Parts: sequence; C-alpha cells; structure tokens
Amino acid sequence: MTDGRTLTRKTALALAQGPQASLAHLRMQPEFIWHRDAAAIEARLEEALQDALTGECEGTDYFLIVGPTGNGKSRLVKKLNDRHARPNDSAASVMTMPVLYTRMSVTGSPVGYVRTVLDKLGAKYSQSNSLDQLYPLLLRLLGRIGVRMLIIDELHHITFGQRDDKNRMMNLIKDVGEQLGCVVVCCGLAEALYAMRWDAQLDRRFEPCR
Repeated sequence: MTDGRTLTRKTALALAQGPQASLAHLRMQPEFIWHRDAAAIEARLEEALQDALTGECEGTDYFLIVGPTGNGKSRLVKKLNDRHARPNDSAASVMTMPVLYTRMSVTGSPVGYVRTVLDKLGAKYSQSNSLDQLYPLLLRLLGRIGVRMLIIDELHHITFGQRDDKNRMMNLIKDVGEQLGCVVVCCGLAEALYAMRWDAQLDRRFEPCR
C-alpha cells in the first residue's frame, strides 16, 4: 500500500538495482533522517514527556527539530502525537490531550497561531479579540485538557511576520512552557533556527535536534 506519493526516477532505479544500490542512494540524501537518528530523537522526546507527565519538568524542556523540507520532521512528531492521542471519555468532565500537535500560521502571526489552536480545540472567541485577550484563554484550555507537550510545526513561517509579531511569538513560546510546565517542541526549516537566534534567552533554552 502507498499513501498516494510516487518515487522519483532515481529512487525507483536504485530500488530496482537491489539493496546495495538503494542504500548507496539513501546515503547520498543529506535531507533524510536516518532511522537511528529518528529513534534517538523520539527517545529523547519521550523521556522529556514522561518527565512532564510525572511533574519533573519545570518548563525548561524546549526542543527544536531542524532540517530541509521532506526529511521526516513532521512525520516524526505526528507519530509521537498519534501515539499519545487519547480518545474522548464520555464519562470524563473534560477531554485529556497530553500531546498537542499544532502548526505555525503561514503569515507568521501570533494571533493567527493562537486562533488556529483555539479552533482546533473547539473554543469560542470573537474575531475582534486581541492576542492579549486570546492568550489567557489558550493557557486555560491547554491546562484544562492536560497538555504536557506542545508541538509547533512549520516554525519557519515566523520569519514571514513583522518584527513585533516575531517578538511576540517568541515570548509566547517561552511563556507557555513556563506557565504550564510543559515540554515545547518546535519543528521547521533552517530559518526556524535563525529565528530562535533573534531571542538570546530562547536560543539558550532550546536543545537542537538535527
């Protein structure tokens, strides 16, 4: 079975030539996350998540997964998200969601990002609400559903925003980990790493994973 994607001509040719040619082809792809590296990143994130679930995390675990497009970053974190997804319990007063996968808005707007997350959680709010009004609502909801790891994919979109938007989004990323005592995992292209370096405090907090 396939997921609808097709192999490139070079990849198909390498596969047809046997396992040695296939392995040699893969070794020529610097964008590819090797299984051992992906396993190591997954293990590190799982460890951080378990610390957060047991209360040992104090908002100091921040991770940045950086790499070219199509190298498996999103698949890796979505796999982690799916593994810890919990079905809603009709007997429970609120749903529980220890891992929450989100994506940075394509405009790089922090308000756009918060609205996207609120929409995903089914929250009601006014389109006229400012970031200062929406962010406390977001924090309350994340705390209520028990988020212990927040994943922000496509972080490089932050570079499309205005300078003030970049600063406010950086502050949001710092604050959400501190307020909730949760793990924050960001993913993106190389521009995401450059974005982190705009904020010296945030740059020091993040553990890069390449």
